[in-house]
Amino acid sequence: MFAALLVVVPAFIALGRWQLDRFDHRVAANRQIRTNLAAAPTPIERLAPPGTPVPSAEVWRRGTATGHYDPADQRLVRNRTDQGRPGFHVVIPLVTESGTAVLVNRGWIPAGETARDSPVPPAAPIGTVTVTGRLRASQHGSTGGAGMPPGQIVKINLDQLSGELGVPLYGGYLELIDERPTAVPAPVPPEVPALSSGPHLAYAVQWFLFAIGVVVGVGYLARREAIELRESVTAPPRPPSPR
Repeated sequence: MFAALLVVVPAFIALGRWQLDRFDHRVAANRQIRTNLAAAPTPIERLAPPGTPVPSAEVWRRGTATGHYDPADQRLVRNRTDQGRPGFHVVIPLVTESGTAVLVNRGWIPAGETARDSPVPPAAPIGTVTVTGRLRASQHGSTGGAGMPPGQIVKINLDQLSGELGVPLYGGYLELIDERPTAVPAPVPPEVPALSSGPHLAYAVQWFLFAIGVVVGVGYLARREAIELRESVTAPPRPPSPR
C-alpha cells in the first residue's frame, strides 16, 4: 500500500504540474496574440520578407500590402468551417509592385454538393487593391497532391505554392481584415482566434486533488488497520467453548 503511495502521488503531482505548465504557455500565447493584434499595421515586406519563415513572435501582427489580385491562381483550401458549416477558405495571390506576391485568405465560402465540387467564390476586386490582414505562418505538410480536384488544396504551404504559382511569395500570408476597394458580395471574413485559456488549470487542480485523495485514503486505511490491530491485541481471550 505504501509502495503504491510513493509511486502514484508523485505521478499525480507531475501530471498536475504539466497541466499548469500548459496553462502558463496558453496564457502567454494569448497575451502575445492580443499584443500583436493591437499593434500598428506594418508593411508585409518588413514583417515577412520572401524566403524567411515568420517568427512566432510576429504571428497575428497586422500586415498591409498593395497590389493587384491574380484570380487565375486562386485556390480553395478544403475542410474549413464557419460556425460548424463545412466549406473552403478562398486564398488568392496579391501581386505587389515588386513582383513578389502575398497570399491573402479572403475568407470562407460554403461547400458544394460533393467533396469534389469547387464552388465559385465571390469575385475579388480588380485593379489596385490595398489589404490589411493578420499575419500567419506557412503551414507544414503537402498542399494536397495530384489527386486533388483542380484549384483545391489542404494546406497553405508557401514554399510549395510558390513553385506551383511561379511567383515569389512573402514569408507569411494574410488573413483578410480589410481591403480597399471593397468587394460586394465577399467571402465570410476569417474568424479571429478564440483566446480561451483552455481546461488546463481545471485539469491541474483535478490531478492535485487526486494526489490529496490518495494520501487521505491511504492514511485512513492505515489508521483503520492500526485500530484493528490494537483491538486484537488488547481484547480478552475468549473462553473455551464447552464440549
